[in-house]
Amino acid sequence: MTPTQEKKLLSVLIKRLDQPGVGVLGGRFFLPSLWVALVFAFTALFQLANRGLLLRPTLVVVAASFGAAIGWVAYYVTSLKQWPMVRPHIDRASIEKRLRELET
Repeated sequence: MTPTQEKKLLSVLIKRLDQPGVGVLGGRFFLPSLWVALVFAFTALFQLANRGLLLRPTLVVVAASFGAAIGWVAYYVTSLKQWPMVRPHIDRASIEKRLRELET
């Protein structure tokens, strides 16, 4: 890892330590709502494909993109929910010391 990348990573980590909660993405109803929206989107896509308004390769690309997006969001939401348990075990003083070393 380059010093620039390390500095950016540690700066983001300090910002996360200052944030009190997980926000909307960590909420109880976010993922179920996202799954329902995804079902509606897939239903609309398949209706368009059945009527001939959407080519099958396009359907495959859009479906794969939706799948990748929902996978990333699920991963991110899971990490947000775990953050309150990890936060107390991170040494803020050590991170700030390393940031000062990288700035010089």
